[in-house]
Amino acid sequence: MTVPPEKSEDDMKFPADAVFKRVYSYLPYSYWQIVHILNEYYDAHLVRIRAYKEGRYTGYKNHYEIHDNKSGRVINGFVRLNDLRKLFARQGFPLDINKTGDEYE
Repeated sequence: MTVPPEKSEDDMKFPADAVFKRVYSYLPYSYWQIVHILNEYYDAHLVRIRAYKEGRYTGYKNHYEIHDNKSGRVINGFVRLNDLRKLFARQGFPLDINKTGDEYE
């Protein structure tokens, strides 16, 4: 027989119209989804930073610069794709694109 829990002052009370939203800290966006989000919502694009002997080491991650489309200036000079994946997940960009592939739902 289970005993119902006692009411305490620590119980959380929510209004009847409260809505809970799941927020992710990371979503596995593809490179092309990241490019699309930057282009459509931030008017920016990625430029890969190339270095001498960059791909010869295990665990090497590519680095990018984010450039403004209109002025061409550098918005962020050192960013990795995983950093952008975390940022876009926290901002609520959906992982799936609709059937046309042009816009996010």
